[in-house]
Amino acid sequence: MDSSVRKGKASLEKAESMLPTPFWGLLSWFLSDSRSQYEDAAEEFVRAGTHFKMAKDFTSAAAAFTRASDCYARCGEQALAAARLGDAAACARHNGQPAAHADVTASMARAAELYCSNGNLSSAARLFQDIGDLNRGAGEFQSAAEAYQRAADLYEAESKPSLATGCIVVVAEVLAQAGKHQEAAETFETAARHCRSGGRPKGFQVQEHLLRAAICHVAAEDLVAARRAYDQCVGHERSFAEHRNGVLLNRVIDAVDPRDAAALTDVVDEFEYRTAPSPWMLSMLRSIQETFATASELA
Repeated sequence: MDSSVRKGKASLEKAESMLPTPFWGLLSWFLSDSRSQYEDAAEEFVRAGTHFKMAKDFTSAAAAFTRASDCYARCGEQALAAARLGDAAACARHNGQPAAHADVTASMARAAELYCSNGNLSSAARLFQDIGDLNRGAGEFQSAAEAYQRAADLYEAESKPSLATGCIVVVAEVLAQAGKHQEAAETFETAARHCRSGGRPKGFQVQEHLLRAAICHVAAEDLVAARRAYDQCVGHERSFAEHRNGVLLNRVIDAVDPRDAAALTDVVDEFEYRTAPSPWMLSMLRSIQETFATASELA
């Protein structure tokens, strides 16, 4: 047996022996320093988790750090409880088991709630962003969108509008990935409003969000809303009509309106060849192209 595993098991047994029994724990809470017992046990669980991690036994390490978190929570040490859950989540990400993803996100969510209860909203927001990243990577788009939105709300509460807007943009991207194009368009428009309402509005970002909203409206086959978004872009920056993005959007709408699949294919191919579109934008354009090509074949 690896020496680190032996040390981990020894620390685990020691930590368990430090915990008060159920009856005595309740009584000692009033009569003696039960808090110190939980603190000492927590430290020993952390040692066990560290030893298991060194031995690359990440499942046991995650369990030990979770036990440490429980002990710290009983002491009212919410920040330490949250930090140890973060350690547990990091270990769970390594074990590669089918249940690992659920274990990781559950631990991270618990840690985020502990940070919230302790008033550390920024740390909670970062954890919700990480949860969103994990869920997005796993194809769980609805859960990802909810996590990113929670992060946005927390950043907003902390008066960090730039970070909040960044999360709102990712919510919109994820909704579009999930095929919820109308919701995605509305969320991009919300991001544009956030940029406008800031003390120093960033013109390029407003235009970019409105452009993405328009593309989502096209995907949702709401060409009236797409035209409205185009007009908003021009109203925000008159040169948009001559800019390559403005020309692209106008040509896409013109091709979709009469359902000219060939013209739409030419526009998308030219845009990909002449520019370096983001993976998200190219994916959306290809999706629109495929949708209308299929519709034309069935007509």
